[in-house]
This record gives sequence, structure tokens and C-alpha cells, in this order.
Amino acid sequence: MDQTGNWDGDQIIDIILTNPRCAPFVATRIWRFFAYEAPAPQLVEALASDLRNVHYQIRLFMKQLFASEEFCSVKSHNSQIKSPAQFVVQALCTLPIPIPDADVIQYAFRQMGVRFHFSHRT
Repeated sequence: MDQTGNWDGDQIIDIILTNPRCAPFVATRIWRFFAYEAPAPQLVEALASDLRNVHYQIRLFMKQLFASEEFCSVKSHNSQIKSPAQFVVQALCTLPIPIPDADVIQYAFRQMGVRFHFSHRT
């Protein structure tokens, strides 16, 4: 894997993606975020294979992951409890909507029981 050269950005990405540890690493990180910690090695390899098969197209991989039997399993169900901040940020990043004003976001937090005060220092 040792490669040297004057690479451009696309070439660097290609080099990273051809590393055999890349797909398991990415698949594990995604799985741990959305499902549960410490997936079994055979699950990691299956996820890595799925990721390679869709040529690292995350949208296609996520559709497969969310529809998978293991993702819908009892072990995965309710294993990730997101904080209100994670929930709001993830929703804003996922949904195809413009980011609302701070007042709207603050209202959303209040609806979830989070109270905080923004102060502006000069």
C-alpha cells in the first residue's frame, strides 16, 4: 500500500478507497452511529462488501443498511438514544430543507425539554 507521488484530491480518495481496511472502517462507523456498538466481525464484513458493491455511494449503502434484517433486529431496536441536539442536527442534515432561523431551532429544543439561553458577548 505504500505509494508515493504528487497526487490530486481524486487520486488520494481512490488510493484510500482501494485500501482493504477502508470499507470495514467506514461501514463500522456508520453501523455504530445508527444501530449499536460492537457489530460482529461477520456483520462488518457483510456491510463492507455491500459498501464496495455500491462503489461507496453512501445513499445506496444507507438504503440497504436501513432495510437490512439486522438493522431491524431486536438488538438494534432502540439501542441508540440520541440527545436532542443530535436529533435536531441529524434532521437538519438529512432533510432537504433550508436551515431555519435560530429562533425556530431554539423553539424545537424547548419542545424537547431543553432549556438554554443564547447570550451575545461584545
